[in-house]
Amino acid sequence: METPNFELEHALAGDGFDLVVGFDEVGRGSLAGPVMVGAAAFLAGSLKGAERNVPAGLNDSKLLTEHRREAMFDALAAWCDGYAIGSASNEEIDEWGISHALGIAALRALEQVERQLGERLRGPGVGGGDVRQGGADGGTTVGAGRKGGVVRLGPSKEQNPAAAEGTGRGTGTRRGNAPSRRLHADSVAIQPEFGLAVDGIPGESTGNVDDAGPSVHTGADAWAGIRVGAILDGPHDYITKALGTFEAPDVPVPAHVVTKVKGDRACSSVACAAVLAKVTRDRLMEKLGERPEYAVYGWQRNKGYGSKEHRDAIASHGPSDLHRISWKLT
Repeated sequence: METPNFELEHALAGDGFDLVVGFDEVGRGSLAGPVMVGAAAFLAGSLKGAERNVPAGLNDSKLLTEHRREAMFDALAAWCDGYAIGSASNEEIDEWGISHALGIAALRALEQVERQLGERLRGPGVGGGDVRQGGADGGTTVGAGRKGGVVRLGPSKEQNPAAAEGTGRGTGTRRGNAPSRRLHADSVAIQPEFGLAVDGIPGESTGNVDDAGPSVHTGADAWAGIRVGAILDGPHDYITKALGTFEAPDVPVPAHVVTKVKGDRACSSVACAAVLAKVTRDRLMEKLGERPEYAVYGWQRNKGYGSKEHRDAIASHGPSDLHRISWKLT
């Protein structure tokens, strides 16, 4: 079995990139819920130190058991210099198509990790030496226990009737004519509008979404000379294609993207991003599946994918407000 390594990350650093970010997606083939793209970032000067301290068992998230992924999450979150989980909602997927939705999700994650690491990117440690610092203390200080992957659902329909008066696509075709609950993703903060909070790190948070981590907002001149390299799992660069579109966030430094087929098995940064993204999305779908309105779909077991149980439930009860109604669901 191929073991992920830092060969491609070192090559990008050797070409003068100050930050190297691995990307991997999860949820592309799901029938319900968001698609997510994980971004695991390493400063060029951190790569040698990170390579000496790879968490045991790092591999493609699809080859690891669910228990193993959960057990590794904290170690991986602390190991990389910064991470974020970008998301695109089921409605955005219906509206834009899956490829563009993935691109926007990736850019949301990229914007967040760049702003998390902005001060360190512009500091003297860039380009040489081991500038890693801190550990997994769960705090919000850049470089010391990065906090990412915050998933939030706001008040329920009963708690906030006005919030339910959305204009989601296809509301008339969903179970009980339920209004669509669009799951917004603000970079690391996957911020749906209704109920329930699930941190990307273990435990739950009920704090304001602004506690998701540090964000360094500065003018364009402050980023002059900074170069960001990205490794994207798969054959297609949907990140660059989404840059500059109306929906794209304001990314401080557009990344130079290198695609790598089976990058989650070959590149350590991509493997890290894959595990962080999959655990984050699985946790969200499990929490959603506990809600009475979604219990019939069995999301705790199928995570929104097209199992027989899930498709049969859609056929019997109709799609919910979190289903991708432009997809073949039954």
